[in-house]
Amino acid sequence: MTTWLSWRVTVVLPVLSVAAVPFCLGLARRPGSRRFVDVAGAAALTAAVSAMLVLIQARTLDLGGTVVAALAAALVLSGGALAWRVARRPDGFVPHPVLGEAGYRISAVIGAGVFGGLFAAMYVVPQVLAGEHGWNVLKIGAALLPGAVVGAALARRAGSLGARGGRLLLAGTALAAAAALAAASTGEGGPWPPVVAASLCLAAFAVTQVVITGEVSARLPMPLRGAGMGLLNLTFFVGGGVGSALAGALAESRSPSPILAVTALFPLTAAALATARRST
Repeated sequence: MTTWLSWRVTVVLPVLSVAAVPFCLGLARRPGSRRFVDVAGAAALTAAVSAMLVLIQARTLDLGGTVVAALAAALVLSGGALAWRVARRPDGFVPHPVLGEAGYRISAVIGAGVFGGLFAAMYVVPQVLAGEHGWNVLKIGAALLPGAVVGAALARRAGSLGARGGRLLLAGTALAAAAALAAASTGEGGPWPPVVAASLCLAAFAVTQVVITGEVSARLPMPLRGAGMGLLNLTFFVGGGVGSALAGALAESRSPSPILAVTALFPLTAAALATARRST
């Protein structure tokens, strides 16, 4: 689409997910718990996350000092309101029993680390391939496609390994991605080290989705499962936003390749936590 039409077309492609709505209507008609909807908690969480994601991209977006100060104030106020709401309504939109479980918090950080590494790599690696090696968009996409296929295959395999085996596979793919990113940051070996690094990030991403979400959903009690899984995925994508924002900020003063060394810290942290969690 980018090569033959315009990159703007690719931004519209997610709208195709609307075609799945008819297949989801059956789920929407299931009887609910009829519990009170914590609108205030949802609003506080939305405001806090939105302010944080824009704030960490302030330099890249070239926001002025007044806007940055306003965003910082909004983050502090909404974060404080969210903390107060969680304390007052432990069973609200952000359930306190979910946040209070150490295993849940570790799983969330693992996912955030893997997503941070992937989003940063997806920002940096195409720039390396295009700017330093002259690849066009179509060639870059074709080179990264096999990694996505391998990731899908590993994800299916991870689902049949059980909790310990899946966590070991997660730690291994995340560690391999971190090592490949560090190696690619040297700029040696031509265009293929960055391709391998991005491909391993894709594999770690796919495995993490299966292992962590399956593990956490099995551990959470049914009344808390919906809220817990929603917060888990939110944390994953916040980690991805932090990774891409950090890569974008560093790109203003550094060439793309060295940024991959910083990017490697995200999956490396995830691998360390996954290994520690498995040993316990």
